[in-house]
Order: sequence, then C-alpha cells, then structure tokens
Amino acid sequence: MSVHIVFYSKSGRTKLVAKTIQTFLNATLEELIDHKKRSGIWGFLTAIFDARFKKLTVISQVQYNPGNFELVVIGTPIWAGMPAPAVRTYLIQYASQIDKIAFFCTHGSSSPENVFKELERIAGKVPIATLAISSKDFKTNKLLEKVKNFVEALK
Repeated sequence: MSVHIVFYSKSGRTKLVAKTIQTFLNATLEELIDHKKRSGIWGFLTAIFDARFKKLTVISQVQYNPGNFELVVIGTPIWAGMPAPAVRTYLIQYASQIDKIAFFCTHGSSSPENVFKELERIAGKVPIATLAISSKDFKTNKLLEKVKNFVEALK
C-alpha cells in the first residue's frame, strides 16, 4: 500500500512521531510549513487564537499530490483543543483527493478524541486508525509501542 505522511510540528514532537511511523512503513513524509510567525509570546497567542477559532493559514506548496497515495496519514499537535491551523488548511485544500485517511496527534493534557472528530469533520472521512501521543508518553518511552499498534491498525 502506498502511504503518505503529512504533518505540522512546531516543537518537533509531532515530527518525531511522523518519522517514527515512517520507519515502519514505506511512506513518503511531508512537513507542512506555516507562513505565519508562531514563535515568541505573540506567536504563541496567535497560534492558540487561530486554532481555537478554526482559522486557516498560508502554507507552503506541497510536494506530493495526496491523490497519488492509497493512504494519507495526517499529524498535528493539539492547540487549544483543536488541530493546528496548517493541518486544517491542508485538509480543506486536499481532503477531496484523499481516499483513505488516518490521524495522529501530540498533546499535553487535551482531549485527542475531540481533535480526531474535528479532523474527521474537516476531511469528510472516517479515519481507518488514530494515534494520540501525550507528553507523558514521550517521558515514559511508550511512543514506540503506541506507534507499532497504530501501524498494525493501518495494515
């Protein structure tokens, strides 16, 4: 099965999860680039505002057409209980080209179930699998175990 992993990562944690998933799959990897400044206190506040109020953003042109893959795996951090604006923008632009979809997220203490429901609503598709990685999972080395289970669910 041809698999494409698309993600946005500000802190590097979502990127680490994406790369870990990629090690188990023969998948292409694409990081979404948000053109809005998200660093510093003002960047942090606008990131939270934009996520909470479901704002779109400008992202760089993607390298891969998601319609060329049998499965697209979408990864996002959770900001203010919502997916990152770059992921929202990507899904709005490309969801119609995606056949099968799966989601993963990284979070502190947010509810991943609500984010998965929001991603499903935006994409208009039910995911074949979901994966939530908490801050605690990074600290307790549960990342690898959870990723292995997720990858099995994708097959």
